[in-house]
Amino acid sequence: MVKKLFLFILILTSIQVNGQITKVGEGQVSPDGNFVAFICYMGHVQDIFLYDLQKDTLSQITNSSVLDFDSQYKTSLNWIDNQRILFLSKYGGLSQQYIVNVFTKTMEPNGTSSSNEYLLEYSSVNQESYYISSHKGMEPAVFSRKLHDSRERKVSKGNMNCTSITVSPNGELLTYKEMPFGKTVLISLRDNKIIKTKVPTKNTFVYAWSPSCDRFIYRYTYFTGETSESELRLYNIITKTSEIIMKDWSELTDEDMERIANSGYEPDSHEKLWFDQDKAYTSLYFMNMKLPDNAMEDAVSRLMSDSKCGRIFRVKGFMQNAEGKWLELNATHKNITVKPIERGQAVFIVIGEGLDNEHIDGYFVPV
Repeated sequence: MVKKLFLFILILTSIQVNGQITKVGEGQVSPDGNFVAFICYMGHVQDIFLYDLQKDTLSQITNSSVLDFDSQYKTSLNWIDNQRILFLSKYGGLSQQYIVNVFTKTMEPNGTSSSNEYLLEYSSVNQESYYISSHKGMEPAVFSRKLHDSRERKVSKGNMNCTSITVSPNGELLTYKEMPFGKTVLISLRDNKIIKTKVPTKNTFVYAWSPSCDRFIYRYTYFTGETSESELRLYNIITKTSEIIMKDWSELTDEDMERIANSGYEPDSHEKLWFDQDKAYTSLYFMNMKLPDNAMEDAVSRLMSDSKCGRIFRVKGFMQNAEGKWLELNATHKNITVKPIERGQAVFIVIGEGLDNEHIDGYFVPV
């Protein structure tokens, strides 16, 4: 992945050197992790581009001189699924929601509205978009609506100037910020009720949710005299407590230093896999087993071609024949070799994906 992202940067750099793209907006990775979508600025023209992480290719998805992504909604790209992107544009005059298919490159509006929409977020769990809009002279509020539906529901409370939406990964919670003081409000999307928090009531900004959806990271800004300081905090919704996870070194208090001095460690080992372990190659071991002496190659060939056994890539192992001589087996789909060796151990190893232990076991017989 690091190599592919590096190639992605190189491609963008080469395009910029050629003088075509003057600015690149924030990228959004597709749910399956195969693509990165982003907005490219070519002078006064903006379009959506797609980088294929598997093929290392860059393609232009939209091609319109009237797609307008200004500073208020240039980061509004949201993947609906692995084929469609939801975004905001002034394509029709007002800032509205549109859906583009990255493969067919066709674009369609996502419902209609009589007001500008900003700061778009999408929940794939709820299949619902959340955005800021202002109606009939009211202050900007948080609204939501289903895909391809113009009917909208107001989410925020009262008549406060709202901004900065985040939605939890499970689609059950939403935060927004009330201006002018910067108060973070937490809403339950199940019953559309406010959940009381102990987050500071001024100058806060929520960045992201934890995968467990019981915590979120926010920035708290406070003033000391004429200067401002910021802390990055982790808020626990269940315990209603905040933990400072980053602050300026000069702002560390005696209490902070005491916590650092008394902190400990726990010896443990952890391997962070860069792939889905369930989709990784697996190896099955069959101890004290053998294949038919007179038809070993035929048995292995049938084993490797049996789809009920899974996708077998290789079979290797050792066994004794009827004469008590040791044989070494090494089999792939291209070649099967059996050769005598001086000594060995009665074991066979089957390597592949989605292997069925019970079905494979039926090809072997006990020693």
